[in-house]
Amino acid sequence: MQTVGRYVFDECAALTSLTLPFVGATAQASGAEGALGYLFGSVTSADMVLVNQSNAGVQAYFPAQLTDLTITNATQLSTGALQGLAMLKNISWNDGITAIGNYALYGCTGLTAIKLPASLQTVGNYAFYNVRLSVLELPQNVVSIGTYALYGSGLRTLLVPSSAVVSIGDRALDNTHSALKIYVTDLLLSSYKSSWSDYSSRIYSFNCIRENGMAIDGTTFLQYFGEETEVALPANVTSIGAYAFAGTNVRTVLVPGNIRTIGANAFSGCNTLETVRMLSGVRTISANAFYGASGLTEVEIPNTVTSIGASAFYGCSSLQEVVVPNSVTSIGQGAFQGCNSLVKMTLPFVGGSRSTS
Repeated sequence: MQTVGRYVFDECAALTSLTLPFVGATAQASGAEGALGYLFGSVTSADMVLVNQSNAGVQAYFPAQLTDLTITNATQLSTGALQGLAMLKNISWNDGITAIGNYALYGCTGLTAIKLPASLQTVGNYAFYNVRLSVLELPQNVVSIGTYALYGSGLRTLLVPSSAVVSIGDRALDNTHSALKIYVTDLLLSSYKSSWSDYSSRIYSFNCIRENGMAIDGTTFLQYFGEETEVALPANVTSIGAYAFAGTNVRTVLVPGNIRTIGANAFSGCNTLETVRMLSGVRTISANAFYGASGLTEVEIPNTVTSIGASAFYGCSSLQEVVVPNSVTSIGQGAFQGCNSLVKMTLPFVGGSRSTS
């Protein structure tokens, strides 16, 4: 197939899955003819939604339940090709695509995971703006990422295996997740810290990555980006870094006694987290450590813990019972604020610390 006619899917309100050789009228089309909206039309129904692919210069009514798109023989996605298709949940595409154009997937907020084609070389401006990705690996052939390309994506982990420094546009990774870590080849670590200076504090070597999606820097557990929901931390680390598990889907975590510190925001926003077991040896639960972990129902605090930081368990609205051991000497402001299911609380003292008056 070399061409696809306009309005070919007009009024196809029941479509849930679509397989095409390319997006638009032809493989090399641009503008309105290069957008998926070119194939849909202006007729609406209760099962259609209007999408304005303004950067391609077209708007059309799409099936509200169109969740899956497969592209089999394309070489590019042109400007605004899939812009605004918030209903899409899954996209797969062929190797052979070398360019993802400006605004190509802008506002595709239903996407949470994407595997980019190995042939990809360039990612355009605003290409994945507000696409809610968590982990993204850039293919080795990528040479450039455009301005605002991943802005607002919520990205936690970016893997950049290229053997040369990838150029990056202004604010390409701004307003992503506070947990964002970028992993690059060890030989290019200093070059990336210089070239990507706005994100230098977030850049680490691939040497930090262990199996099962764990990243460890020295004795600090840096980040988890694996798929397991039950996690036991390794014995060779002494601290859990800031935001290490923030926003992940873990359900159960075992914190061994070799870990002394649970860092700030380490488990913040882990809405699926249900159980945390800390073994004897843990000493510090830092500020916001479990902030907003609304599914947490059970936490064991060992009698080696000496301090619980401000807002450490803020918003843990499923906790029903907490025992703070006698070893604790200070509890930060708002440590258990918003734990509105608590029915039993045991404290070693009244106030912020034993010495508070």
